[in-house]
Amino acid sequence: MAEHAEAKRKASTAREYRRLLDHVVLPAIGKRKVANVTRQDVTKFHYARRETPIEANHALAVASALFNFAERIGCRPDGSNPCRHVEKYPQRNRERFLSADELARLGDALAAYDGSPYATAAIKLLVFTGARLGEVLGLQWQWIDFDRGEARLPDSKSGPKTIHLPPPALAVLTELPRVEGNPHVIVGGVPGAGLVNLEKPWRAIRKKAELEDVRLHDLRHAFASIAVSSGMGLPIIGKMLGHTQAQTTQRYAHLARGPGEGRSRRRRQQDRRGNGRRHRRQGRCCRGQAAPRRIDFGSAGIGRRPDTRGHRAALPYRLVRTLGGARYARP
Repeated sequence: MAEHAEAKRKASTAREYRRLLDHVVLPAIGKRKVANVTRQDVTKFHYARRETPIEANHALAVASALFNFAERIGCRPDGSNPCRHVEKYPQRNRERFLSADELARLGDALAAYDGSPYATAAIKLLVFTGARLGEVLGLQWQWIDFDRGEARLPDSKSGPKTIHLPPPALAVLTELPRVEGNPHVIVGGVPGAGLVNLEKPWRAIRKKAELEDVRLHDLRHAFASIAVSSGMGLPIIGKMLGHTQAQTTQRYAHLARGPGEGRSRRRRQQDRRGNGRRHRRQGRCCRGQAAPRRIDFGSAGIGRRPDTRGHRAALPYRLVRTLGGARYARP
């Protein structure tokens, strides 16, 4: 464990490996030596966790990785991994997206919450940036560039990462009081430390908003769904979310195929044709070639005055109005 996971994986990943080993794998295997573990032993602990298929599959993957490592260092013969041919349980990835009305209720609940301002700020940042919970809770002031609207994280689940901060997110950060001697943006109850657990305030807020089936991670889905419905491309969204695999972002592809997407596509085609004609008049484009379109976070309409000519701004505008404050509301 120390040579494989703790030396080569992130600390959080190593802790999860250790938890699965201590609570799932080792109780079933007992005191057997690595070389004596059989497929029947693996099937036993996998079946014992059938009521929690995701945890069972994760434990199987961890055990398989460790047995592969045992083969590489000579503790087992090559090709003898006992996890081979143990079929994983089918699992459904839970996806919960928030509607415009639900976002409005969430905004009302945040405004009415009388607890820590750091808790409400963390929730707003989750929605406005699409960042992971650990990235928001671990955010430090020294990583934030207000001029560029970025937070440059030295490390994350996918390595060094830049979080783009739209104006509503910058407003949330600007209004947060800084605590002297504490480098964290989201301050916790322990002096010099950040907030560790957001679940308790989140349960109170989501109950007030009547969103008791919504998890904190679903706010990341909300960000992505709003960006997709606003016409932003999946590669850009994947980069903003920090996805290293394109297929991870494909889960949001169906959101771009709704009835509104046809209008968005037509609007983009009209924009490209209009840009092409304008740039041809200026001698900057060849005939038939559309001018390149700069795509950034502002193109989603989140955090700036949206383009009110199209329907695409409706949901992002609602998000900004309900969570970002009156300064971003339409006059």
